[in-house]
Amino acid sequence: RDTRDHDVREKPWRRFYVSYLQPVDGITTANFEVRANGNPTALFSAIRGEIGRFDPKLTILSVKTAQALVDENIVAERLIAKFSTLFGALTVLLAAIGLYGVMSYAVARRTSEIGIRMALGARQGTVASMVLGEILVLAAIGCGFGLVSALVLARYVSGLVFGLTPTEPLTFAGSITLLLAVALLSGYLPARRAARIDPVVALRHD
Repeated sequence: RDTRDHDVREKPWRRFYVSYLQPVDGITTANFEVRANGNPTALFSAIRGEIGRFDPKLTILSVKTAQALVDENIVAERLIAKFSTLFGALTVLLAAIGLYGVMSYAVARRTSEIGIRMALGARQGTVASMVLGEILVLAAIGCGFGLVSALVLARYVSGLVFGLTPTEPLTFAGSITLLLAVALLSGYLPARRAARIDPVVALRHD
């Protein structure tokens, strides 16, 4: 049978199993797998008792759930995932602050232009849409570069985290959606400020 019996990351190898009563040279330990419904930890004492009645000389090293064994195997992966999430959140925050600063500066520099547009009949919604459209273009360009970089680096990163699919469509779609939403939120205040510019004051800006 092909199976992983030491590490979740290892390649499945062909194994054969023999009865505990059949002596095999070099084997001094044995693992027992018990399947049960409900809370498995509630059966630990009963399992120890049954093994003790089977052979009082057996030394029970530990009784653990399968999930606990897997968790012990992927401690490093979980730590990497937590740090990646933390740094990812900080990166998104810095990107939001940067976009807000860029668009606020752009609106301030284009006060006269926006005033002329509004004096010629442009509505507040049109001006706000123009600013939000520009920030979405910047975000889309950034997402494009990020997507290409992620696809290139995915094959190398996938080996660091167990169970990670290098090109998971939902992950990429969710990340892009999140970044675009953050970009819109970052551009909301600059767009609102641009839409509320008084044309008379704006034309006197210079």
